[in-house]
Amino acid sequence: MCGRYSFFLVLVLCCSISAAKEAVEIPLSEVWALHMPGTKDLSATTDESPVQHTTPKHIVIPQRKLLEKPPEAEAMSGLAVYGTGRRALTFASIGLATRNPDVCSPLYSTEEISIAFFSHPCNYNIYLDHVERRGNVIKIRYRCVPHYTPEVTVHLALIPLGKLPAGVYQVEITQAPLDQKYLDAGFEPLSTEAAQKIVCQPFSFTVEDPPSPELKLSDDAVVIPLSEVWGWRIPGTKPMSAGQRGGEYTAEEGPLLEEIRKRLSGLPGVGEEKKAEAGFIVAGTGMEAMKKAHAILMGKEDRRNDFEVDQELSLVFFTYRSTSYIHLHDIVIEDHTIRVRFKFIPHRSREVTNHFALIPISGLKGGKYEVLVERLPLEQKYVKAGVPPRPTSSNNLVSSSFSFSVKESTKQAGQHKALLPQPAGENHED
Repeated sequence: MCGRYSFFLVLVLCCSISAAKEAVEIPLSEVWALHMPGTKDLSATTDESPVQHTTPKHIVIPQRKLLEKPPEAEAMSGLAVYGTGRRALTFASIGLATRNPDVCSPLYSTEEISIAFFSHPCNYNIYLDHVERRGNVIKIRYRCVPHYTPEVTVHLALIPLGKLPAGVYQVEITQAPLDQKYLDAGFEPLSTEAAQKIVCQPFSFTVEDPPSPELKLSDDAVVIPLSEVWGWRIPGTKPMSAGQRGGEYTAEEGPLLEEIRKRLSGLPGVGEEKKAEAGFIVAGTGMEAMKKAHAILMGKEDRRNDFEVDQELSLVFFTYRSTSYIHLHDIVIEDHTIRVRFKFIPHRSREVTNHFALIPISGLKGGKYEVLVERLPLEQKYVKAGVPPRPTSSNNLVSSSFSFSVKESTKQAGQHKALLPQPAGENHED
């Protein structure tokens, strides 16, 4: 009986594994595309189309960008973008216009995802032939159909994948053999070298589970309310001011804040990736902390990494200029970890902004602390409105994670030493 049970268990497991790896075809009838037979017409404006509000520029822009690629340059990789239909087209257009393959990075498992497949000017039509997904591998096969006139064409297809589990996905792109009738007519297959310049290249992308806006906190966790934070252009905080009246600053922090704003008005320049510097800690709160943070950002003083338990401290958070607001979401101290979570908020105008905050973190116990600066996903109301999430590289505009230590003060250490039992036979009297 046991042997029979084991046999059926193995059989069920084998069938489950086989099913998990089974290829799932994505019908061309579900693909939105420009100039591809068998697909949904991406330029359609009928009531049944999810792109019914598409204006001509949504079609013209990606077409123009596909046409503009220099003939000798290699084609960029395909794109993984949010949404389907018109929404996916919006993100694909941005990716093509900026030549940014990570236009929608990070991608989250809670969102529908499409693959943007495209080709640059060619005297062959580049049509989708077959698309399938097998686990974490998406296979795209295209076919070449020669023109019988001296025209050239570009093509774009948005292949819906639905919501994908978290993981790394590989997109393979291959060419089907040229139909025999075209070979008989004297046409030659598109060479590998030519295909690399005409057809989007294979790529990989990562899907993540989105971090929860709500942290699961232990009983010992301390949440620092935003109302206790002194911030520049950060909602919920005590506002700093650099305003002037009659040529005079209206607030004590005004002249220091103005210099800090100018210092952060450019782009970060640390390392090859041009990342913002790490945040840092200063002793004191309020104006005392402001003066010390100003001195460090202006290069007049060095950063400190060691502090004492009896000191009042402030954590300095800052951002360089961005086309989105960068707002604090929450600050939590749990054991020896301090989490500072932020989010991007789209501007409603063509402005750029930077931000600065002093976060009070006094009362820390001794030990080494890790400060984790973490980004939250773009809020759903913006994603549903078609606003593309900022690429992962945008995190470089924000002061990064760092560590520091808190030690017992010299006075406290002396008191503790005096309370220790003395070895027998020693006389410590003067």
